[in-house]
Amino acid sequence: MKSIFFLPFLLTVTLFADGHIWSTKTPALTPAQSKQVIHAYEENNQTEIVFKDDPKVLVTSKIEANILVLGASIGMGSTSERIYNSVGEKVETYGHVNAKFTIGKDFTFWHEEYTQPTRIFATYTYTYLQQSLGYHTFTMGLEERMRYWSFFKTDKGTFYPTLSYQLGRTVLSRKYESIEGRTSELNTGVTYEHLGFEYFLTLTYNSITWQHPIEGIGDESTNYQMNLGVNYRFMYEDK
Repeated sequence: MKSIFFLPFLLTVTLFADGHIWSTKTPALTPAQSKQVIHAYEENNQTEIVFKDDPKVLVTSKIEANILVLGASIGMGSTSERIYNSVGEKVETYGHVNAKFTIGKDFTFWHEEYTQPTRIFATYTYTYLQQSLGYHTFTMGLEERMRYWSFFKTDKGTFYPTLSYQLGRTVLSRKYESIEGRTSELNTGVTYEHLGFEYFLTLTYNSITWQHPIEGIGDESTNYQMNLGVNYRFMYEDK
């Protein structure tokens, strides 16, 4: 008969217990534990009834923060130069190749915490023209690595689009003269990321406004090119 009144007792304990004693993950009582509880009630000694909470699971999270990004790429394309004054203009087109070196760091900014898809970086580029001329370019840029729009994933890595914009200065030296120019560059492409490495293919539009040494003459060049390269992300892991 006492067992009939045992159920209301258990319900009362459950309602007024501190916190959630049982959950869907709580294991069922063993036969020995069940007999112990019933025996304690029959003996009118509820102090022997011990309710155990679920074991606490220690949850650890791993946070990775970017320290530094180093990269290099090669490119090939076509350059169009326009020289003009108030009377007329002349346009020449020729091919070029270049090598670019990058140093940067990733940040989260306005995105989800710890994702760090936005990169601030600096570059040095050497471009060699068909006319046996070369020039040096230094830029600062902002790149959006759109990992949140990944269009293909594998067990080893992920593919995602990128978009970047750069501003800087270009210097061309020939014999005893040098010409400087203001540079802007737009890049769009796709990246494959795997184990800290980023292998990328980009299409580039670059424009340079030269400071021509002769007053009254304008000198502008634009180029389109394709780049292949790799970056490596140095990370700090916080557990």
